[in-house]
Amino acid sequence: MTDPTPKYEITFLRHGESVGNAEGYHQGQADFPLTDHGRFQAQALAEYWASNQITFDQIFASPLARARQTAEIINKTLKLPLSYNPMWMERDNGLLAGLPHAVAAERYPMPDSITLYQPTAQTGESLWELYLRAARAIETIMQQPPGRYLIVSHGALLNMAFHTLLGLTPCPNYQGIVLPLNNTGLTRMEYRLNEHRWRIHSHNEQPHLQPNTTHKAASHNLEDIYQFTLLRHGESEGNVKGILQGQLDYPLTEHGQKQAEILAKHWSADGTRFDKIITSSLQRAYQTAQIISEKLQVPVESNPAWIEFDWGQLNGLTGDEINQRQDIPWDNLYAKIGGDGESRWEVFLRASRNVQDLMNLPPGRFLVVAHGAILSRFIFAILGIAPQNQLHIAFKNTATANLRFLPKKHLWVLDDLNNYTHLPSENF
Repeated sequence: MTDPTPKYEITFLRHGESVGNAEGYHQGQADFPLTDHGRFQAQALAEYWASNQITFDQIFASPLARARQTAEIINKTLKLPLSYNPMWMERDNGLLAGLPHAVAAERYPMPDSITLYQPTAQTGESLWELYLRAARAIETIMQQPPGRYLIVSHGALLNMAFHTLLGLTPCPNYQGIVLPLNNTGLTRMEYRLNEHRWRIHSHNEQPHLQPNTTHKAASHNLEDIYQFTLLRHGESEGNVKGILQGQLDYPLTEHGQKQAEILAKHWSADGTRFDKIITSSLQRAYQTAQIISEKLQVPVESNPAWIEFDWGQLNGLTGDEINQRQDIPWDNLYAKIGGDGESRWEVFLRASRNVQDLMNLPPGRFLVVAHGAILSRFIFAILGIAPQNQLHIAFKNTATANLRFLPKKHLWVLDDLNNYTHLPSENF
């Protein structure tokens, strides 16, 4: 059944591999074309979308060659309206543009302190100017009628676009949070007009390239770095019944066990390792953690701080039953949901405390197995998103999010979100 709700469905796509990427140049607005591999990446994505009947109402692209060529390769297959807008061009990086990284480091060494308002390499855009340009670029899309749009652009510009949509402002000295995209990595977001909030369906997704190596690539050089993989449990009996589970303690279905086994085999095959598995004490999460633990031979620690949102009297109700209720204080951040459940504020504080508890551990690789609502609030806390923000973050059963924290830079990196490429199909 088609969802009648007016909405914007926006896919943000970084261009394919360019000559500048492959040969180690600062690109900025220097106009490097795609490599053969970059053209292959774009063609693979076009074929994936065509075979899965995924289409868009319009494509908007940066006019720089690496983005323009990516859009043209895709559009040769999809045959959609395509237009170019310089607002989607990469950051103007001043005198760095077109220089090899080694030469640039010698000529223009990184200063000890960088403000938001300082031009890049003497003549380029400041980070604040880039942020404002990204915000204006987003506005041009939201002035279009509701529909499905593909944006083909560049890493730095898209990172700032994500900041604007999440309600974040950039930080000086390149601190804070970064949401990178691999070449032809894509982020899918949605804005529903009846809710007036953004939903993140995925980040840095590469369904056209197999295997997905985002997680494995992020596992290198981990000295003094924290790496967290957040995992939602496998399918539970409560999921099958279509009810709001909350802290009701449903076990995994056979299907959910199989999902966890597939993920465990996937990680075992590609050499993924963790120092510790931390899990919610509820059955559906604990069983998922145990299946992975047995395969990877990693110790499991159960922690009730990771249990799901307590929805009070709403626990066990279906979506239709909840929608019929007129007494749910969704707009009151401090009111207990379901009469005797948790408030949204309490859950946010519980997730925020979990951030501190993890930071009290020595650096390493950690797998956290929990539930959609608590994992979302954990990401809120890391990103610095206030719980008043009604952002929705998607987590399918056994989908993961991968984050890194670099203490020396005080920088969080969200490598991917809602990654379920280990499953043989979206319907599995």
